[in-house]
Amino acid sequence: EKCIRALGKLTIELEHFIDDYSKTLKEEFADKGVSTAKLNEFVYEIEKRLLPLQLNLNLLGAFRIIRPNEFNFKTFDEFFQQRLSKTKLRYLNRYIYCFMCELKARRENGDSNGKSGSTESPSEEALFLQQQRNQLVDRYIRESKLLGLSLKHHDQLSIHNLINDKLIQEQQNFVSTANQATSIFQSNIISPQFLDCLPDHVITQINHHDANSVFNSFMRYCPDQNLRKDFWLSYYSRAAPYLGSTMNNFLSIEKIRDSRYRKARLLGYDNFAQMANDLRGAGGPTMAGSVENVRAFINGLGMRTDTRFEKNIKELTEFATSGAQRQSLSKQPANANNLVEKLNLWDLKYFERLFLREMYHIDSRDVRAHFPLERVVTGMLEFAENLFGIKIVEIKNEKNTWGPNVRHFKVFGNSAKSTAEYGSFYFDPYQRESRILMPISRSEALHTKPIVFFLMNFTAGTGSIFDQYDSQMLATGKELLNFGQVIDLFGK
Repeated sequence: EKCIRALGKLTIELEHFIDDYSKTLKEEFADKGVSTAKLNEFVYEIEKRLLPLQLNLNLLGAFRIIRPNEFNFKTFDEFFQQRLSKTKLRYLNRYIYCFMCELKARRENGDSNGKSGSTESPSEEALFLQQQRNQLVDRYIRESKLLGLSLKHHDQLSIHNLINDKLIQEQQNFVSTANQATSIFQSNIISPQFLDCLPDHVITQINHHDANSVFNSFMRYCPDQNLRKDFWLSYYSRAAPYLGSTMNNFLSIEKIRDSRYRKARLLGYDNFAQMANDLRGAGGPTMAGSVENVRAFINGLGMRTDTRFEKNIKELTEFATSGAQRQSLSKQPANANNLVEKLNLWDLKYFERLFLREMYHIDSRDVRAHFPLERVVTGMLEFAENLFGIKIVEIKNEKNTWGPNVRHFKVFGNSAKSTAEYGSFYFDPYQRESRILMPISRSEALHTKPIVFFLMNFTAGTGSIFDQYDSQMLATGKELLNFGQVIDLFGK
């Protein structure tokens, strides 16, 4: 409850700070007396103050999962939506946008610091800070363009805002309808007639809150063709105009496409793909490079795979439709579920599994024997050590855990510059009776779900990354991070 109360204080402080600073900048720009240092200070302070807001939003998301019935989350959502709208002010300031464009032009002309002719090679720390500054500049330009600041005429900006509002509304409608349709589908898959088709070793591997995982497993192992067909149609007809369904996204998709096209044309692009490739690539070249590269890749991939695909489908069709002949040769009793006159889409995964088992002797249960838990965990840790240049050490005989199978690891630097402890994590491969992931089937194995907690040690290192998180240090110097933040920290 103390953490929840702290959310309001942090976000109100952020709102007042952005309002006051924007007013100050506006006055100084009016007198043409604003300095580069002032702008840099403004940008840095806003970005730094946004971190507590984001961390507390993640905390709120955790409460939503762990204690869904203890708080009125609708009130919190409305509260944070109002505060988050204030964070866009930094992208809606035309003077800052022009300043960022000037910085980018200097960088492209080889004068990133505003000086030329320097022969001194910059230090590693200076290069790192310059890279961070360039990414920040590119992000401001990208977001400001998306909000229409590159448009010079007021009428164009008004049209852009109308298109943007319509696009946001249609995207919300699309997500809402898709979530409702998926929720209805998930309520149906709890039925025992579906899960009873799956063997125990498959049940233990699927996440029952993941519709895709349940769908793929069911289609591979269900022997009843009629059930496969019903399940396949139910899965692929979610939010689709199928059999006169009123809950579909057909019109929303067309409206989203139209709004994206109109927005792209207004911002000076031929289509939405060009706009996305250009603006999402700010901060560095995209992997695709250009829309033409994407088209060439898709067409080339099709040319290289069509022949193999047709061959595989032909083999699978012959295998599925010749089931009666195989059974007569093996002198086994006929199984009507394994006999099909025509291979349909809902039969592909099932007969693919049978084909691999009979023709190539490949079975998932046999493959699992080569991946015991200890070997997988060891391999993952070694991979992480090599990738990130760290050292992961298991702390034996750990008493401060919540179960006998919980393992505690510490993460250290593994370089000449730093061998400090960066953090630690607890790994529980056999969490029992979780309040979050509840079993919905017959097997006791459904109670076993892995979980990982990562604790970051903010007192061990120095530099801008740690400085950014200083305001979030707890009394022990540690903070619980989510997966995205861990990736962000390791990446930087």
